[in-house]
Amino acid sequence: MLPKLFLILIFVLPHVTMAKGKLDSKVSLKLGMSSHSFTQLESAFPDQATQSGSSSVIVMNAEYENFMEIDKSFFVSGQFSGLGGEVEKNYSIIAGMKYYFSKYGTKARLSDENLDLDILPSTTYYAGWAVGGTNNVYQVEEAVRSDIGVLYGGVAGASMKFDKKTNYTAELQILKGTGIETDFLDTQILFGVTYFVESFF
Repeated sequence: MLPKLFLILIFVLPHVTMAKGKLDSKVSLKLGMSSHSFTQLESAFPDQATQSGSSSVIVMNAEYENFMEIDKSFFVSGQFSGLGGEVEKNYSIIAGMKYYFSKYGTKARLSDENLDLDILPSTTYYAGWAVGGTNNVYQVEEAVRSDIGVLYGGVAGASMKFDKKTNYTAELQILKGTGIETDFLDTQILFGVTYFVESFF
């Protein structure tokens, strides 16, 4: 049995190494909750007492993820809220990198003239970083204000295979930021579906 296994590995592995790989991209649609806590900056309100507060809003998130390696990707995502009719709003665009600790991060095809091999991971999990910009509508006492700022932080998540083209995904984002009027922290929990697609570039 062992000699046969060694013969198979000797024949297959060199071809896997030399084969050309095609990595699928991912498109994700996620729904979740964003918790936004803020403190007004004294520099923005020199003649007034600054205030702090927090809010939670329902958010919708759309993301495109392109793989440079089978365990590393670049992503861009956009987010908006207002689905629940809340006064507070959260709009943002972020970009960053994801690093997969599950070895395989996406669907892949390795092929040459002698070999055709499909890789479809059943479970993936990752962590990464993100930077971006945001527009937050927040409420203090009887006033509703809008703030524009930059944000940065980390993301982590996991996906489970549903079929050959679809995964279920859960993601946590912790993003800290500074705006014109406030310092803030956004903590987001998102759930949704991820689709494998051919790379756009």
